[in-house]
Amino acid sequence: MGPDIDISGQSSRLRGGAETRERILRCMIDMIERGLGEEIQLRDVAREAGVSAALIIRYFGSKSDLLFESLTTRMEETFNAQLAAKESRGAFKSLDDLCKFALAADLESPYRTVSLMEMTWRLRPEQDERLRQAMEPRMAIVRRLMRAKASKAGDVALDTALAMASTSYAEVLRMALVHGWTPAQALDHYKPIRDKIVAALAAGAFD
Repeated sequence: MGPDIDISGQSSRLRGGAETRERILRCMIDMIERGLGEEIQLRDVAREAGVSAALIIRYFGSKSDLLFESLTTRMEETFNAQLAAKESRGAFKSLDDLCKFALAADLESPYRTVSLMEMTWRLRPEQDERLRQAMEPRMAIVRRLMRAKASKAGDVALDTALAMASTSYAEVLRMALVHGWTPAQALDHYKPIRDKIVAALAAGAFD
């Protein structure tokens, strides 16, 4: 039998590293929630977290990567949690029900929304997958509601319609942020576009 290996020190270091990473992440989320937005610098996060900027780069890679992780984590902890609670109560009986909720949430925090939208064009594959997973609870409800409108549509057709509806939603969201629309005004612009996509899905246009 070989000598015993003491891994307690290694486990402690790993635990400490995870705790430090979490503290950095929480500081960044808190600064975003306080409305600091683009003013946030790595040295500011480092000061609040009690670490060096170099350590933040070691854990996250860059300010952009830290921002992405913070925004995605916040989405999972707030929007997705509220979404799940409403879904469990049967609150989303139509696409309009979901859109009203999503638009209100997305327009409530313009910096978070704009930042994530801008990042989607330059995400690395692993970040793209991370965002897809964070968005999946919302997309699952959209699929369910679209399926109710087009029960004979195949999975590929449904995914095509979903992608088109998501792209249109993002464009309307951009316009809403630029023009200062309320969620109701944004829905008025988005609903005709979305309804045409759903009608085309039901008619078999994407099969």
